Amino acid sequence: MMGIFGNIVNEFEEDDVFINLSTGSKITSIAGMLTTMANTGITPFYTNAIYDDDGKVINVTGVTELPVYPIDPPEPQHVKILKYLTENGKSKKQELIRYAEEEGLPFIGEYNIKEDRAKYRLLDTHIMSYLLDNRYVHVRSVGREKQVEITNHGKDTVRAFEYLIE
Repeated sequence: MMGIFGNIVNEFEEDDVFINLSTGSKITSIAGMLTTMANTGITPFYTNAIYDDDGKVINVTGVTELPVYPIDPPEPQHVKILKYLTENGKSKKQELIRYAEEEGLPFIGEYNIKEDRAKYRLLDTHIMSYLLDNRYVHVRSVGREKQVEITNHGKDTVRAFEYLIE
């Protein structure tokens, strides 16, 4: 749901965007509010309405602008790595580095590094620490390799914030 709101917000980023949280389901309202919290410049509001017996609005008695408390969404490069893991399953760190280089992700694309150890440090510092701290992934040691696997929380994050990479 949040991804749908996010796509609409992106489409109208040059305009003033208002989200009516008084209509639709509770899930829709929550997704709308979270979208306003993760994106700047969106105004959430709630209307007080009077309905007839058929559920149609007769009159609006008030409109209340709701306060927004900002949250920090993941960076697009984090969402891209999470989406890669969603689509490809368990991956070695080496595969994540290769993907990041192909995609030109900032954590590795901004540096001209040839040494593999340095690439692993960049991955760990800029990507893995964030994903692990937020429980979006977990790492399993299989022999000498470390496999990175997305968690259900990570999959939910991709669904919510995929609009950041589209």
